[in-house]
Amino acid sequence: MGPPVELTRAVHHRRGRSTELHLALLSARGDLLVVRRPQEAETWPGFAALPCCPLELESLSPSAIGQAGSEPDSQGHEHLHAGVAAVARSLARAVVDGDLRTAPALVCRLRFPPLAPVRTEVVLVEARLAGAPKPRAGQWIMPATLWQQWSSALALLDPAVLEYLRLTVLSDKSRLHVPCGRSRLEPPCWSVRPELWVLPLRTVTIPPASRTNTYLVGRNPVAVIDPGTRFPGHRRRLAKALDALQSRRTPVTILLTHHHDDHVGAVQWLRRRWPATVMALPETASPLSGRIPIDRLLEDGDRIPAGNRELVCVRTPGHAPGHACFFDPEDGSLFAGDMVAGLGTVVIDPRDGSLSDYLESLQRLQSLNPALLLPAHGPPIGAARSRLKAYIAHRHDRNREILAVLEGGPLSAEAVAERVYRGLPFTIRRLGARSVLAHLAYLLEQGVVVRDGRRFALAPGDRAGDPSRG
Repeated sequence: MGPPVELTRAVHHRRGRSTELHLALLSARGDLLVVRRPQEAETWPGFAALPCCPLELESLSPSAIGQAGSEPDSQGHEHLHAGVAAVARSLARAVVDGDLRTAPALVCRLRFPPLAPVRTEVVLVEARLAGAPKPRAGQWIMPATLWQQWSSALALLDPAVLEYLRLTVLSDKSRLHVPCGRSRLEPPCWSVRPELWVLPLRTVTIPPASRTNTYLVGRNPVAVIDPGTRFPGHRRRLAKALDALQSRRTPVTILLTHHHDDHVGAVQWLRRRWPATVMALPETASPLSGRIPIDRLLEDGDRIPAGNRELVCVRTPGHAPGHACFFDPEDGSLFAGDMVAGLGTVVIDPRDGSLSDYLESLQRLQSLNPALLLPAHGPPIGAARSRLKAYIAHRHDRNREILAVLEGGPLSAEAVAERVYRGLPFTIRRLGARSVLAHLAYLLEQGVVVRDGRRFALAPGDRAGDPSRG
């Protein structure tokens, strides 16, 4: 699709929801304008998207997005409420310098997957230009070409683009109308790439996350990565998705990135319904002993079939001793577990993890040159290399911050955490205290900090030490 073009995208939050207008803007010959979400975007960074903007709905009920009582036009579109249509025209003027040939019309309403604390509700609108003016951001591309690129794992598309292409390219009609009074039903799972689906399922996990992503890869057999939910309704969603992909007589492969409960909570439940082979590293099998039998102990570099794919086990200790990622070298998809998060950073608790190991594992993941990170919490990350680089830089910045605090003299870990996380909510400070201990353990290993009982101090003669060395 050419070089990425950044999309400046504001987000409007209302009671835990973000309502946005996404505009499918077509040229006179039928090309679609596609932009790129910036690498620092909160959701779906690095993915191709439609131009979008916040849609204020305080004075407009969701059912009134279309004009009440109006008939769809000759092309099957529903006329928009005048206020929504005005927003669409304003958005079109912001991205291209040209006149609309057709009035903005509703395609459908949909919800993005619940991959972030704030749910995104989308009003998908289509409009056609009189010509094909040069866009201020993004590029023109034929919808069929874009679909082919996605089908060949050559493009990353956010859910709104995928939905629009499904309603157009995969239909014999040029457009497909869905009445605005209801949203399109949410599927049991969402496509990220061909033969790769994500189910964000509720778990007991660390805020701001409230769900763990279970990934389904391939068909006959399906590989299920991190089935963690203990909630009956969400287990039923998982069962519905699996039933859509294969029969209950066909074995499934269950891959565990590590042993934490929000990643393994549905394993035994799945075993009672499907013939299953559970796979994990030995260091994950050990703490699960007596609760969840592991059928195959993996080793670094093992290859696991998943439909038409083959995933490579990559040992990545740090967050947990037995943490593993699973990498598809064909298209660069990396199932990252808790090595990264779609929102925020990962907690390293010295009771169970090691910052030294974690940094080495991040560097190893960098060496794989992944194209897509699929974390256990939060949305997929298309800007994979920059995110891994930022994670490493963040940890070294935190090391330097802790050393700067210790310039004032010896302190306990709790006192260091109070200074580092000053002014933040208690839950963050509590988690931060464990993270500070992990950083102090790393700095002890590097020889730039010494410990005397419960207090830590800079090593003599090393007040300007570099915490990133080693």
